[in-house]
Amino acid sequence: MILKIKTDKSFRVLEIGPGTGPVTIPLSCAVEHITAIEPFCHMATVLKSNLETSHIRNVTIIQKRWEEIDPKVDLFGMYDLVLASHSLGMNNLQAALQKMNDVSLGFVYLFWFFQSSFLENIISNCCLIFMERSTLPCQRLT
Repeated sequence: MILKIKTDKSFRVLEIGPGTGPVTIPLSCAVEHITAIEPFCHMATVLKSNLETSHIRNVTIIQKRWEEIDPKVDLFGMYDLVLASHSLGMNNLQAALQKMNDVSLGFVYLFWFFQSSFLENIISNCCLIFMERSTLPCQRLT
C-alpha cells in the first residue's frame, strides 16, 4: 500500500503510530522529513534503534498519544502527508481525525485491518471531515 502513496523529496510527513518502523523506514528515503508520533516507550525505543541501524536521520520521534498532541506546541507546522496505520483506537475518533485533517496540506491516509466494520466507520467520518474542506471525493487505495 505504501507504494501507492504519491510522495516527493520535499514532503514533510506526519506518521501516527509508526510502531517499529515498517512504513517509516522505507518512506524516509522518499521524503524530506517524518515526524513520528509513537506513544509506547518500547516501540519508540525499537523504532529509534531501527532508524539508527539504517542510518536514517530525517525522522523525529515524539513519544505521546495523538490525543495529547497540541499541534501548535508539539508539531512543526503543516504536513504534506499524514499517515495513521493500525493506530486509530482513540476515545474520540472524530476529534482525532479532525486534528489529522487540520495539520495536513494534502492527504490523510488511514490504514486499518481488512473487512472491518470499524474501517467503514472511519471512512465515513473521514469523508465527512474531508468534504467540509474540499469537493474532492474520498478514495480507497486497493
